[in-house]
Amino acid sequence: MRSRAVIVLALLAAPVGLSAQTLPTRAPPRSAAPPVRPTEPSPQPAAVARALQYRRARWSAETYSVITTTQVPTGPVLSRYTSFGNGLRGDYRYTDHWSMTVDMTTSYLFSPAITETGELGARYAPLTLDHQVRPFFDARVAFMHMYDSYQSDIGPTINGGFGGDYFAVGRYMRGFGSAVGAGFEFPLTESLQLTNEVSGMRSRMTAYRLSGGLPTGTAYWMNAFRYSIGIKLNPIRTMHLDQNPMK
Repeated sequence: MRSRAVIVLALLAAPVGLSAQTLPTRAPPRSAAPPVRPTEPSPQPAAVARALQYRRARWSAETYSVITTTQVPTGPVLSRYTSFGNGLRGDYRYTDHWSMTVDMTTSYLFSPAITETGELGARYAPLTLDHQVRPFFDARVAFMHMYDSYQSDIGPTINGGFGGDYFAVGRYMRGFGSAVGAGFEFPLTESLQLTNEVSGMRSRMTAYRLSGGLPTGTAYWMNAFRYSIGIKLNPIRTMHLDQNPMK
């Protein structure tokens, strides 16, 4: 009787032992990993920060003072005129280095000649020195109009004297030419730049008489040299944070 009881107890205990062997073991808890802190970006150079913060307009306007020296025939001799005036320039930038320019100039002070020009050309700025000074080169075609008055000698007097007779001559001249120049820009503020330029122009002029005895329709080549200094306005706008690629 006892043997039967032992056998029954063994049969009942066997399934419990097998189920106990199949129970999954729980892994020991792991310690939480420390949070990863984002690395702070390195500070940007001042020039890069300004370039990302501001964007320059493609157009600019400039007003400048100009000194013009021209050499023209006045009867049998050549005369040199030096006059002072001013000019206006419009500039539209296609790329960082190339832009189109339109100029209108007039010279009228301290000279018997009045000169006006209309010019169309291109400007090339190859680089920026020390992030400030920006040299440039200009090439333009121009239409020039000029008016002058002077005293002309017509030769010996009628009564056989040794002197000549002089009379006032007034004329205007016009023609097409080309000009080249070089200069630089220096920033005064974010929007204003100081400009300097030296240029030379060669034009094929035709003279028309207004008074006096000189023949009309005389054609000749005229050289002109100019120095200009002015102020250039190039507007800028502030970029929003969603427009800044380095925000």
